[in-house]
Amino acid sequence: MRDQQRLYKLMGKYMHDDPKKRQRQRGPIKQPLERHIYSVDESEVFGMDCDKEEIIKLLLSDDANDRHWSGISIVGNGRIGKTTLAKLVYNEQRVSHHFGRKAWVDVPDDFNRVTESILEFLTLQNGDLEEEYDDLDRYRFLGLDQLGSKLQNCLERKRFLLVLDGAKQIPSPEGGLALRSALIYAANGSCIILTARNEDIARCIIVTALNEDIARMMYAVGTFRMEPLSEEKCWPIFAKFAFGDQNLTLDTQLEVIGKEIVQMCHGLPSSVRILGSLLRFKLQQEEWEAILKRLKPSSDSREDSRENVNAVPNLIPPEDLKRCLAYCSIFPQDYEIEKEKLILLWMAEGFLYSHQKTMEEASRSFDKLKSFFQQSSGNESSFLMCMNNLAAYNVSTRYCFRLEDSHPSQIPLNTRYLSLVGGKYENSVIFEAIDRAKLLRTFLLLDHESRQLCATELQNLLSKLQFLRVLSLSHYHITEIPDSISNLVHLRYIDLSHTPIKRLPESVCELYNLQSLILSNCHSLTELPENTSNFVNLLNLDVSGTGLSEMPKGMHKLRKLELLPCFVVGKKGGSALKELCYSEIKLRGTLRILKLQNETYEAGADDIAWGLVGLEELVLEWDENTADPENARKVLAGLRPSYTRLKRLTISFYCGPKFPEWFDGSKTFCMVFLRLSNCKSCSTLPSLGKLPKLRVLIIECMDAVKEVGPDFSAETSTWKNTEFKSLERLTFEGMSKWTKWVPLNVLPCLQQLCIRRCPKLRGNLPKELPLVERVEISESQELVTALTTEESLKNLLYRDRIVSISCDGKET
Repeated sequence: MRDQQRLYKLMGKYMHDDPKKRQRQRGPIKQPLERHIYSVDESEVFGMDCDKEEIIKLLLSDDANDRHWSGISIVGNGRIGKTTLAKLVYNEQRVSHHFGRKAWVDVPDDFNRVTESILEFLTLQNGDLEEEYDDLDRYRFLGLDQLGSKLQNCLERKRFLLVLDGAKQIPSPEGGLALRSALIYAANGSCIILTARNEDIARCIIVTALNEDIARMMYAVGTFRMEPLSEEKCWPIFAKFAFGDQNLTLDTQLEVIGKEIVQMCHGLPSSVRILGSLLRFKLQQEEWEAILKRLKPSSDSREDSRENVNAVPNLIPPEDLKRCLAYCSIFPQDYEIEKEKLILLWMAEGFLYSHQKTMEEASRSFDKLKSFFQQSSGNESSFLMCMNNLAAYNVSTRYCFRLEDSHPSQIPLNTRYLSLVGGKYENSVIFEAIDRAKLLRTFLLLDHESRQLCATELQNLLSKLQFLRVLSLSHYHITEIPDSISNLVHLRYIDLSHTPIKRLPESVCELYNLQSLILSNCHSLTELPENTSNFVNLLNLDVSGTGLSEMPKGMHKLRKLELLPCFVVGKKGGSALKELCYSEIKLRGTLRILKLQNETYEAGADDIAWGLVGLEELVLEWDENTADPENARKVLAGLRPSYTRLKRLTISFYCGPKFPEWFDGSKTFCMVFLRLSNCKSCSTLPSLGKLPKLRVLIIECMDAVKEVGPDFSAETSTWKNTEFKSLERLTFEGMSKWTKWVPLNVLPCLQQLCIRRCPKLRGNLPKELPLVERVEISESQELVTALTTEESLKNLLYRDRIVSISCDGKET
């Protein structure tokens, strides 16, 4: 601790005396998570400047700083721009500069999870790994008191800005209490910004979270009501998206029609923007008139045109994809769904052309409808069902029904596609619904409520669904599936995720049309049916989070398989992995291969694991106690993936003495994320400096590494000044024997450097890090001691960015 204090005293000597001036020069810390997920293109935002400045003025005011907490609610109708306004404020430099901690949370339906969500965000924001790789499951097993205690430690004496986006209901007392007990530890001047459609819900959440006196809250809470834009402000937005930056002389009649179209948007900027994009560079008057005709309500319609304003964005879906759009009406408003899942559902229902037999081909159909959805702010591969009314407005949805606080008698007899949303229905209610709709093709459970279903009821259910193509029993408390499931010969999609199912009957392998089998988080499931290879049409097999000890043989027969998130190598049949990798199968997306110590094959030196060619992410994992380093080396050498698509690679518990030649970067130019974890027998690191697109590098628990030198950077005359040219985040952690680092003098793009639990490391840091925002040194006392010399600090141009973390997790 004395050395740490001396370090900061010396650093203070070399920094400007005025801390405010020093902070202005350094600028706000922009975390990668915020920059990539919550950014907004301000050139495409209109009419929010005044509200943005007013909120920022309130946040930074002396009045707010004198208060412990303030609350600001942004309320308004759907898609009017509440989230966009919050993002503009959240990303403003002045705001980032003002607050010591920031967090953005999409409010979950279960308010008890808000504290957990905040912790996860703060972990991702300041942690070691990118969001896709950090293991956050540990929070999900903690009670509310424990979560509150952890959040207290994160916020203690920090001025905190919390954005709660998309609140839909009044919070539970338990969730509010857990959050409130943590927030009281934040510093004065902290603030909550909350977006919601309902002002009462917004105020209730803020009061619950802060537990302030109601009268005081009326003074402390600012409410910003988002109002529709005027037609005068809407027209420039429409013109920008319809004509781009081209300086066109607008036809008078086209302008008249355009302004009528804008009038039908009723001031919603999102609708104006989508309509403008829809008509981009289409200058034929007939096309504009067709759009206007679609927008205008029919003469016999009793509804005011303003009632149909939500139909504006989804105007003219392609004729061949109308059923795809109509199908989306079974999902509730703002329901978030992964793109791949939606495509698989469309394929299972036969909505796509017969020639679109692969995921890549089918995804082109989704791309044609992409403007009909809103991309999720937290996951680039997920989308929100935010424009369902359009499907009801322009395409037939008479076959679709959501059982959502509705009585089964309201279900039309011709319903084909049924979803269950919310509502804790008795099983008798569900059976009554099925009895009315005898020709169901989709039975889809959309909430995560655990439901009981005894064996007799399940047998009865399946007997009534002989035309079914999509069956979801996710989160049902069922332990087995009856043999009679084989009678559902039309089934193409089965979701049994999050169930305590112990086995699948062999008869399920008679479902030759099956395209998706989802068994994720079925922890009691220990094996797949012996004849799994009969699923010759299978596209998606998800066994992640199960208790499987091995994959069945014959995997190479699943020639259409594209999505396989997890593969478990068994002791009896290591060749199953070889069959997978060297077959006609072309996997895509993410693959995690577990228990690689059971694999024994060795591939030729020039072989590529062709089954891995289409992957974007690959995780290779041995068990911790693997004891055959030579076999591990051969296996890793044989798993050389193609470099054309692979962007993310993680290797854990590899026990070989060194990494294979393919690992040195000459054939993996697209990789952007690399993590080497617990490879305890490797005494040297591969030459990773050759990876020109690598942005995130994490090296942890490499106990045999004593020195990291030029070989690691691949510094040669050929690669001069190009080593790690894109690297933004570099983390070394748990390197117990590491003593010496000879770094490059310059890492041109590095923004975050973390050295944690490297107790023997002495020596130098890179001299020049022109873009660095944070250098964290934690539990590395020798390095801290070495940096206490004046000479060492003089050589570091970024000495004011160094932060030392004490053993109890606090910055010193």
